[in-house]
Amino acid sequence: MPMLRSLGAPVLALALAILTTPGPAQAQTKITIGKVISGNGFHRAGTVNVAASTTVASVIGGIPFGTGYQLQLTMQDVDHKLTPCTGSSTFAITSTGTIPVPVHLTCHEVPVAPPVAVPVPRWASVAFAALLVGVGSLALRRRRDRAA
Repeated sequence: MPMLRSLGAPVLALALAILTTPGPAQAQTKITIGKVISGNGFHRAGTVNVAASTTVASVIGGIPFGTGYQLQLTMQDVDHKLTPCTGSSTFAITSTGTIPVPVHLTCHEVPVAPPVAVPVPRWASVAFAALLVGVGSLALRRRRDRAA
C-alpha cells in the first residue's frame, strides 16, 4: 500500500507487495511499474524498479501540502502475458505524519487464441480412411492364418 509521510517537506513513500500465482513462470515474471502523482499544480511521473522482486519501495519527495492529489499506478509484465494493470486513488497532505493511500490494481491474463485448424483436402481424408481399412483387414487375415 502506498504510504504518505510528511516531515517538514512532504514525501510520498510507495510500498507495494506483488502477488503472483505459484508456478514455474513465477520466477521469470518481471514487472514494470509506472507512477504519476498530480494535483494542485504539482505533477511528477516516473517508474519504479522492481527487478524481479516481490516487494517494491519508492520515495517521492517535494510534494507540497494540499488536497486533491491523485496517485495513479500502472503495472505491466515485460512478457505481456497480462493486460496492463491500472489503479488510482486520491489523497491529501494536510499535516506531517504517515497517511495510507490504498491503490487497487487488477490484472488479467491476455486471452490466447485457440489454434487454427489446418484444412485437409477431402480426397486425403478418404485415402487415409481406405488405408486404415486395408491395414486393419490385413491384420485380421494374418491373425486368422496364424490361428488356423
